[in-house]
Amino acid sequence: VASATDIYVRKDYFIEASSILGINNSSLVVDTASTITNNIGGIREQSVSQIIKIDADKICKVGTLFGTYQRTNQSKLSVTITEVESNNIIWNGYYKVSELLDNTVNYIEFDSVKVKRGAYYKVDYKAEDTTDNDFITIYYNESLDNDVQQCTLIDNKEQSYNLCLQLYSPIE
Repeated sequence: VASATDIYVRKDYFIEASSILGINNSSLVVDTASTITNNIGGIREQSVSQIIKIDADKICKVGTLFGTYQRTNQSKLSVTITEVESNNIIWNGYYKVSELLDNTVNYIEFDSVKVKRGAYYKVDYKAEDTTDNDFITIYYNESLDNDVQQCTLIDNKEQSYNLCLQLYSPIE
């Protein structure tokens, strides 16, 4: 059995769901999914977060590059977006894990919420009800910029990479 560090990621297998769905009512404001290094391993009962700077006034969609290990999983995955400075939750919801496409950016659209332009936000993923054969992963990239406040946290321990995620702002 291969461990998470033994996995070779073929980037030519990845697709972006927006090209299939024809999503065009929003514009990309954060994109750390343009390059892929590997995945973080199976997300079990831990918290996985990305702190990111948002240069927009509103957001309406989050996209995350998930891997399902080529199976339909039934566990739950909550997503919470929190302003770092105030610790105020600005949005929370769930991914329907059973509907996630493998090795694909999967999206949740929501009513637009106001954000502070240039502020830092934490996008937090929390896996629930996982089993030995029912869990997913998130991909990451090691293309870090000079912004030391942007980072990935696993159970609040800082990692040396960024999760592959996208945030969108509504086109108004």
